[in-house]
Amino acid sequence: MGFDIHVISLGDKYKDPDEAVRADPGFFKDQLNHTLPVWDFIINSAIKSHDTSTIRGKKEILSLVLPFLVKIQNSVTRSDYYNKLAAQIGSDPSAIAEEANKISTTNFVPSGRSPTPVGLNDLTSKTDRLEEYLLTLVISSKKPDLLSQKVSAQFSFSTPRFQNIFLNLTKIEDEFDPKKFADTLSPELSPTFNNLYLSGTYLNIESQARLREIKKTISQLQSISLKDRISTLSTKIAQAENSDDDILLKQLEVEYNQLLSELSKVQSTKA
Repeated sequence: MGFDIHVISLGDKYKDPDEAVRADPGFFKDQLNHTLPVWDFIINSAIKSHDTSTIRGKKEILSLVLPFLVKIQNSVTRSDYYNKLAAQIGSDPSAIAEEANKISTTNFVPSGRSPTPVGLNDLTSKTDRLEEYLLTLVISSKKPDLLSQKVSAQFSFSTPRFQNIFLNLTKIEDEFDPKKFADTLSPELSPTFNNLYLSGTYLNIESQARLREIKKTISQLQSISLKDRISTLSTKIAQAENSDDDILLKQLEVEYNQLLSELSKVQSTKA
């Protein structure tokens, strides 16, 4: 509602302001001169309760703090607190802003259904975002190592960083441990995995709903890929027509019809 809220700390000395005023008015007046903006208080409280040196600790801190910070109306103030939070937990400010953006720009659907990413503008960004979402669904499951095996039989990632992380998931032999898994990744992949793992904390999806969402996302990705191939093939067909190459034209038309048939099947399986 836009209130400028500050928090007074009584430490461990008093249970509430009434007790502090009655016992030590001087202490209370001094504390009034050292109040904290509510956003600082929220960040400090979360950090005090969780270990910033572990992935789980950072995940818990973000899940507690970001839902509050995204409500800051002033964009400059909001950005300052994203930076402050990043410094406190040893993360990149842009990663914090990205996670916050997922909270503020994600459509949450009731009845246990999963959130759907929005803002998918062009073909490249849409593929990238959908692959990111698919990998997040896998990583945030109870058994990501087993689920990755099932997904690998249906789909191949095209974005290199997601492809490499997914490939490592399929190679896990022991029970999945996020910290150990992150340590096995190359330095350039670890931040991506950490962000995906943290993103997964916002996905509250039951196992059956997760499988349906995975199926739908794979269908969307396959549809995009087929449409892209069809578009490329249309250009080749036009070139073959202009060059009067009838043999090549027939081959391209056969391939074109096959892709149309595949696209029709994929679209018919969409949830």
